[in-house]
Amino acid sequence: MLINYWKLLKNNHKMVKVLYFGRVREDLGISEESYEFSGNLNLLLELIKERHQNMQNLIEGVLGSNSDIAIAKNLEYLTTLSSEISNEDEIAFIPPISGG
Repeated sequence: MLINYWKLLKNNHKMVKVLYFGRVREDLGISEESYEFSGNLNLLLELIKERHQNMQNLIEGVLGSNSDIAIAKNLEYLTTLSSEISNEDEIAFIPPISGG
């Protein structure tokens, strides 16, 4: 009985999905990943920076407001690092788009 309950919890476990686009995706070599997380955007960025050493400069730029990377939560752009993030949210790193 306890084993079945554990399987149910494990199968229903919710995660924050993080999507990477453009040059961010190219630099990382992945387009998405998931985190078990609840907190604010600042903490999530620190977690991503810890997991991906090659994102350190990009994350430092975002944290210092010196970045052209936009971050969206559930299809809406975030304007503050204190924005709350919780399980089931979708976060996207969106670099500037150019075209002709």
